[in-house]
Amino acid sequence: MNLNATKFLWPAKVNLIKWVLHTHEMAFLWDEVKIRWFHSNYFNLVVFPTIEHTPWQHKNILLAPALLDQVIQTICKKIQAGVLIQPKRGPKYQESK
Repeated sequence: MNLNATKFLWPAKVNLIKWVLHTHEMAFLWDEVKIRWFHSNYFNLVVFPTIEHTPWQHKNILLAPALLDQVIQTICKKIQAGVLIQPKRGPKYQESK
């Protein structure tokens, strides 16, 4: 492992990094399978209960980037004409009057 390829660090700092890596080798996650996992000695496993449900959102329609402006203009015209209505947002997102 080349720790100081650009010679930015002083030799003492490179030695310190080598010592930390050697001494605490087991504290680092070198295996990508366990990335984002905390060691059980320090943190209890947290399980989030979930229930089977039907998603309430529909997947986005894929649009070609070249058509995006045209589609936005068409939707805006239909909303102004009253053909389409804007989706209602939940109470968290409603504007206060």
